[in-house]
Amino acid sequence: MTFFIKKNIMITKKEVLSAINLIESYKIQELIQIKSLAVESDKRNISILGLGTREEKCLYSYEINTIGELLNLNRRELIRFRNLGKKGVESINKSLKGIGILTTDFSTKN
Repeated sequence: MTFFIKKNIMITKKEVLSAINLIESYKIQELIQIKSLAVESDKRNISILGLGTREEKCLYSYEINTIGELLNLNRRELIRFRNLGKKGVESINKSLKGIGILTTDFSTKN
């Protein structure tokens, strides 16, 4: 099947489908970026995560007060926080997942 657009320009069905796939790919990338920006600018206090006292106090001591600030960090940075460690990071990851924020950045499993 061949489509004609304007004079003397032919586009095959394969080319049209390829262009559609490319557009869909860009749309998905844009949605991911938009969601990422929305999550990183999340101004909700970390207290809504229901973290343990140790994890919450540790984050506050490093002036991590909002979910957005927390999500700007990665697992390695969090593990370096005094009194947090891998179990604390897993607890944070679980709490984020509980409110619908899925992140692999905090996963301690390789």
